Amino acid sequence: MQALGTIWILSGQCPHIVRYYHSWIEEGQLYLVMEYCQDTLQKTITRYRNSGMQIPEKMIIDILKAALQGLAFIHKNGILHLDIKP
Repeated sequence: MQALGTIWILSGQCPHIVRYYHSWIEEGQLYLVMEYCQDTLQKTITRYRNSGMQIPEKMIIDILKAALQGLAFIHKNGILHLDIKP
């Protein structure tokens, strides 16, 4: 739970990190309250795939750059993500 407190403090300092607000354990289950994200990478991929269009290269670069900046920020502050997916 200490890491969650650190994330709460840091989440407002980087635009590439989803804000963490609160957490609790109830009946052995961990619950997290986090910022709502209107769009996700999966929704973007699906939208482009369904339209038959390719995702513009610049958009891919921008998404990857933002993700890496967020990851670098948390690493710089002593937090490891431990659930990065390709």
